[in-house]
Amino acid sequence: MTQADGSTLNAPDPRRVDTFFPAVKISPSGRVYLSAYAADVVSPWQSCKTFGSPSLSGGNCKTLGPFINNARLDYVVRDLTTNVANTVTAHPINTRYFFRGTFFGDYTDIAVGSDDVFHAFWTDSNNVQTVDWFGGVEWAPGVNVNQQDVVVDSDSF
Repeated sequence: MTQADGSTLNAPDPRRVDTFFPAVKISPSGRVYLSAYAADVVSPWQSCKTFGSPSLSGGNCKTLGPFINNARLDYVVRDLTTNVANTVTAHPINTRYFFRGTFFGDYTDIAVGSDDVFHAFWTDSNNVQTVDWFGGVEWAPGVNVNQQDVVVDSDSF
């Protein structure tokens, strides 16, 4: 991707860059499950140089900034007993939607039943929602944004 200054931005090959907000549970049979966000998809994202009000919205950018490498997230569950991993997100999560990458996803956890089925819980930004009010500020009626949403998945290895 060519930027305004003539330089290019090339996303690196997918690889695990970071994991965070881990949760661990042990089933009654002794299986150990670990879940966490995994930053392993990097894509270009155009930053904002000057923001308008309200400050939480990426949609109110007054002046565009340069493209940056944006690490998008998957939510991954690993059975540490067998070392098998399962990516439970349907699409990588873009944390720059609406929150501009400043805050995202500390609402995560995992539970496991006596049947060794895990139940993962995380926040996601893949669903578009209509917002009229946010943070006490009225937006134009019917603004569609990729807002944080909670997602659950149950599965077993």
